[in-house]
Amino acid sequence: MPSRVSYKKPVNMYNLAMTELSISNAREGLAAAINDLDTGPVTISRHGKPVAVLLSPSSYEKFLEVMADAQDIAAYDAARSDLGPLIPWEAVKKDLGLA
Repeated sequence: MPSRVSYKKPVNMYNLAMTELSISNAREGLAAAINDLDTGPVTISRHGKPVAVLLSPSSYEKFLEVMADAQDIAAYDAARSDLGPLIPWEAVKKDLGLA
């Protein structure tokens, strides 16, 4: 198995320190790469181009939360930009059976 230093190089992506590992070296050093996930994601590359990313489960959960928040913000922005007719609060309460 190759040493940790010789087969990986640090990569900065969106201010997040990532480790890069070629596919051929990933085959040999997958266990070591997985053990290194606590220090950050590991990018798997083919011919010098990123093709996959290994993430810890906690990083993946954070990623999903951020994506859900971004979708919520986009939906809110779209709703706020809709300049359709306003519905009076009294009519809303009546429709909901609150008045």
